Amino acid sequence: MIPWLALLMSYCCLNGATGEGTQLERIERCQTRCSQGLICKTRTDYWFAPVCQDPTKGLNSTTVFHNVGISTVMRCEEKQKCMLHLRIQTVVQLTDSIHGVSICTNSAGMMTNCHIINFTKASRRLMSGLPVTVDNDFTEVSPNQQLQVIVKTVPSYCGITWASKYHTPECFNKDLRKNVPECISKYIYFIYFILIFSLSLQNRTEHFKFAGSTYPPSVLHLSEIW
Repeated sequence: MIPWLALLMSYCCLNGATGEGTQLERIERCQTRCSQGLICKTRTDYWFAPVCQDPTKGLNSTTVFHNVGISTVMRCEEKQKCMLHLRIQTVVQLTDSIHGVSICTNSAGMMTNCHIINFTKASRRLMSGLPVTVDNDFTEVSPNQQLQVIVKTVPSYCGITWASKYHTPECFNKDLRKNVPECISKYIYFIYFILIFSLSLQNRTEHFKFAGSTYPPSVLHLSEIW
């Protein structure tokens, strides 16, 4: 088998093993969404976490946070200019002592990024004792990024924390390599490497034959193998 074609086939097989066909959900803008009737106000905070307080009676992580979910969504300014955002959704058992939720993410070598979601006084009093949903997708992330996600109450109560690790999709994902600049560049470089590697092994300039058509190396279009 032609060496460069073997490399390309191995790349495509790896794609299939990593969820190549998975298309990410699109968002038009970043926002925080809360249950109907609960008014939320979001602000960004990069400072150190505040000192926690002793929780009021009956408060613990299992009674406060439910069905926490993490996913990656995509926001596009235009074709092939898309960014990845982290979506964190949780159900909070609202009480009088919970004024909001903080969602923080951190990864190696990067500053902790927090979003503080405060509930207005009137709306939280109205919905106290009820389960409410909080959904936030403000955090911008990169492909193939290992993250630590931490969800806490506002104010912060000692021991009432939900934490998990999350790995964002890689550039092997077809949706990313078609729309995210970083992945587009990596894919083009990969194809370029295949062509150069093939030429160095074969040491000739004959036409490449691919998918039943013949192309000189100088006019092999990436669109034909995208």
